[in-house]
Amino acid sequence: MLHFRKVGLYSFLMPVLMVLSLAGNAHAGKPDFIIPLSMDTFDGAKAKVKPGDTIAIMAGKRVTLKIINVCGTEKKPVTVINKDGVVEVANKDRGYAIAIQGCAYLRFTGTGSKKDKYGIRCATERKGMMAFHVNGKSTDIEVDHVEVFGAGFAGFNVKDEPKLDKSTNRDNFVMYNISLHDNYVHDVSGEGFYIGHTFYGGWKEPKTGTILYPHLIKGLRVYNNIIHNAGCEAIQIGSADEDVEVFGNVMVKTGCDPFAKWQDNGLQIGSPTTGSFHNNIILDAPGNGIVMWGDGTNKIYDNVIARCGGYGIYVHKVEGKGYVFASNTIAMAKNGGIRVGNSVADSYVIKNNFFVLPDSDKFIEVDKRKLQASGNVTIRDLKDADFLNPEAGDFRIGKKSAAEGKGGVVKEVDVDIDMGGNKSTSKKPDAGAWQYSSKANKDFFSLDIPPCDLKPLPFTKKDRK
Repeated sequence: MLHFRKVGLYSFLMPVLMVLSLAGNAHAGKPDFIIPLSMDTFDGAKAKVKPGDTIAIMAGKRVTLKIINVCGTEKKPVTVINKDGVVEVANKDRGYAIAIQGCAYLRFTGTGSKKDKYGIRCATERKGMMAFHVNGKSTDIEVDHVEVFGAGFAGFNVKDEPKLDKSTNRDNFVMYNISLHDNYVHDVSGEGFYIGHTFYGGWKEPKTGTILYPHLIKGLRVYNNIIHNAGCEAIQIGSADEDVEVFGNVMVKTGCDPFAKWQDNGLQIGSPTTGSFHNNIILDAPGNGIVMWGDGTNKIYDNVIARCGGYGIYVHKVEGKGYVFASNTIAMAKNGGIRVGNSVADSYVIKNNFFVLPDSDKFIEVDKRKLQASGNVTIRDLKDADFLNPEAGDFRIGKKSAAEGKGGVVKEVDVDIDMGGNKSTSKKPDAGAWQYSSKANKDFFSLDIPPCDLKPLPFTKKDRK
């Protein structure tokens, strides 16, 4: 059993998080509208919801909940929040538990109950179905403090499928500014977060064989989420070609029961996703910690990737742009550290990483003609890493670590602190995601994560209470 205790792990990111919140703090006053237990669909157009309004969902159990046609503005978003306790939406035979459709500038938050961190919970047991949908041409949506405690497939589904009438296809629709943060997703059969369409290069409509092109996502933030016990990747992102940032997430035991090859990883970055991926913890993926496709420009830094069955980072079929891999700690990856496969990208910057690979001597596998490498530390013996408690997921380093004082400055990434907010105290920084600190708190985090147990999904009567 892993024991994580959050003690200010991402406290240095708080100013950023405040900016990213579309609606700021949840409304504490009297709501403008109340969704009773008897209502399964709330239509904002019919209710005449105005920008800046608050919609409260009454606590209790329901089968499904759909929010449609609720539109705020950039300066006055609409807030949907739980009221008087936990909202639980769960079923065995529906295509969704919660759906947001045809909405814009909306914050959906489970912060309405002080005693409950996740004031909204949802699950759908039906095979192949997603628990929480953001679709129906929705845009500018924020979802936070929601627990997805089971799904027949993915926990979150954030995208529209391309259609023959082309209403949701590329050039006709763009999804802007999606923010998914402080959610807890566990015990799902597919991905924890399925964001954007996988087939950026074209999807064949099964009935007619017509090639359709999915819409793009521009502006995406996925942060401070916990994903555990997922059949496929914790987070899968595709068709997000502008302003993507994924950070501060904890992904443990993902890819446990994949439906196909290449679906057993921690984080999947699909074509042509472009952005930065940093300060994440990725543990116990049977495949690769991070797998990448596509031709976007991406920076991957300050991540802890450990105990995976494949490579720490595997880059596949990439062309056109350059990549930066910096200040990552990659430990106990069985196949190797960073591998670039069928790629013709312009350049690869690999700097200041800490590789600890007892089972492999393949630390960096990249075309040397395109490689800029410096400040990387590569060792085979786990003892030389001097990790504080790797069995419990704590990959901070002790003073005797081989990484201590052996790193280098990374000008390509505009940060000078590690994933805990620590600056180097020596002239030369430590390699990897963590800087050594004599004041390191032994009680690093506090989240109990049980062993991966996906078969069967935990939809018992006890779990539904």
